[in-house]
Amino acid sequence: METFYHNGVEKSVTIKEAQLFQRSMSLFLGSRLAKITIILAFVTLFLDGVNISSRYKSNRLFGITTFTQRWDKTFQVAEGGTLVLNSEMGNIRIESWPEKKIEIQADAQGSGGAIESYAIDFSQPTSHRVVVDAKHKTFFSYRPHLDLVYHIKVPENFNLELVNGEGKVTVNGLKGSVHVHSSNGDIELINFEGIGKLETEKGTVLGQNVKGTLSASSIDGEIEFEVFQGSLTAKTDAGKLTLMSVDGNIHATTREGNIQAELEGENTGAYFFSEEGVVELQLPSDIKANIEASSEHGTASFLPAGKLKAKKQNSFRKLSGAVNGGGKTIIAKSKEGNVVVAM
Repeated sequence: METFYHNGVEKSVTIKEAQLFQRSMSLFLGSRLAKITIILAFVTLFLDGVNISSRYKSNRLFGITTFTQRWDKTFQVAEGGTLVLNSEMGNIRIESWPEKKIEIQADAQGSGGAIESYAIDFSQPTSHRVVVDAKHKTFFSYRPHLDLVYHIKVPENFNLELVNGEGKVTVNGLKGSVHVHSSNGDIELINFEGIGKLETEKGTVLGQNVKGTLSASSIDGEIEFEVFQGSLTAKTDAGKLTLMSVDGNIHATTREGNIQAELEGENTGAYFFSEEGVVELQLPSDIKANIEASSEHGTASFLPAGKLKAKKQNSFRKLSGAVNGGGKTIIAKSKEGNVVVAM
């Protein structure tokens, strides 16, 4: 027997009756807690669509209310400085201008809750360094959708250190050092001169009118350069490599994709390898080079056939020789695909 009090009156019940009472109370409280949880979830979703701050402008389209917010910052800087930008998301466009200052404009659009949950912090530790840190305020897995776009202007001679979680990064008209890492987005480098390192996990790397020393890598995307001069290292796992009008020391490798390259200028040596794809090289007619082309399970060929002066007996899988008297070595290899070198 167990004893308890109800409305000031002593009651006696068996242990079995007490256990049944405790179980029923647990079920009752559990159902009440579940109802409260559901209500709170609906309240959260409702608040996600309301204007929770007068700082935001609201727009209503097709019955859906969205809000916008703009961040504006300007920093006086010296040429040769560095902009550090760490952002969890957003499309980022950076271009040069003649002013000795950095102008940053960020525009966000989404629900009130989405904008409220995102923060952008700006700081300038020194006259040569500006830091922008943008991220969600919460670590919860549920995050309302938010569209974020950066428009940034920097001096022409300036350095960049950019890390972006999701979104496209475009850099135009700079001279300096550029390091860009993106988890899920394209990287575009235009009219650039200097040292660069471009890395994306799930995106394409595009370069146009680039001069300097550069490395570009993508795990699951293509790499494409048009008009390049200098030293280029390009590597992708599952994408195609397209290198047009490239002049300099080139090292290009891919595991699953094809390689198409058009070389120009003075030969300083080059290496091209695809594990599973086709390798196609177009050389200038006056190039002086030693050629080594091979394929383990495909064919290797040189066009026109009489232009290559063989140093030893060639086969349909492997050939080597000199053109225009020889020079630096150009290597083109594939494990599974065909290799074609043409002039």
